[in-house]
Amino acid sequence: MVLAGDETVARTEWMSASDDEEALSRAVRLADGRAVNVWDGLRFVEHVKSTWAQSAAPACANAS
Repeated sequence: MVLAGDETVARTEWMSASDDEEALSRAVRLADGRAVNVWDGLRFVEHVKSTWAQSAAPACANAS
């Protein structure tokens, strides 16, 4: 899940990965600096904080 600046879900992305490390790496790239939560089905893997300054983060992402 890619999170908006207010920590609400901006969009979800489904992907396959061989392990947690690969999933985290791919998720961080796809999130483009936004915070992201990585899940493996019902198993929570990790929360990665945004690399943007809070004041610079958009309130909502326009996902295609």
